[in-house]
Amino acid sequence: MGMTSFDVRLLSRLRDGGYLRDRAAVVEIGAQQLSNDLLRAPAVINKIGQAFGVAPMSFEKLADERIVHGTLEHLSSAAPASRSFWEWLGYGYAAIDIDGSPGSIPLDLNFDDVPAEFKASFALVTNFGTTEHVANQLNAFKTIHDLAEVGGVMIHTVPAQGYMNHGLVNYNPKFFWMLARSNGYKWLYSTSEACRC
Repeated sequence: MGMTSFDVRLLSRLRDGGYLRDRAAVVEIGAQQLSNDLLRAPAVINKIGQAFGVAPMSFEKLADERIVHGTLEHLSSAAPASRSFWEWLGYGYAAIDIDGSPGSIPLDLNFDDVPAEFKASFALVTNFGTTEHVANQLNAFKTIHDLAEVGGVMIHTVPAQGYMNHGLVNYNPKFFWMLARSNGYKWLYSTSEACRC
């Protein structure tokens, strides 16, 4: 999956709430691309840019590549990497990915531990549709926990109850409620909005 307009609207909401600071570091769980949904939403992009006090930026739109059922789109290999988006906001960028994405930290979320130099290093950890593809959920979420700095924000925008043939795991809200409670996390926001368009 890629970053969508929903994801960026959520970032704006967190910024407005004082949870996302300037010039911090972000790590993506799975190197993401910018979806056509986001590229077709310049107002959403402009709003987050204004919230971070950066000059306007436009991203090139790509042709729609819709799958045959519903409104979900395939991401073209030519879709812009999200790195440019994060760096535009002033964030230091990293990604965890086993696929060899440029500049990514090659970790297998099923088995690998976070290297010491990356532990507690990121103010923001994003999971925009990766962990549902991982068999070892304990290690995947331990990785996210270990990457986040104390007081950092974790965002999980993942399929829940309805994408029966997507990934290996189908989440429900109780999973994340228990994850937060069991780890002493502060719950900031939740929605069941069908937003992966």
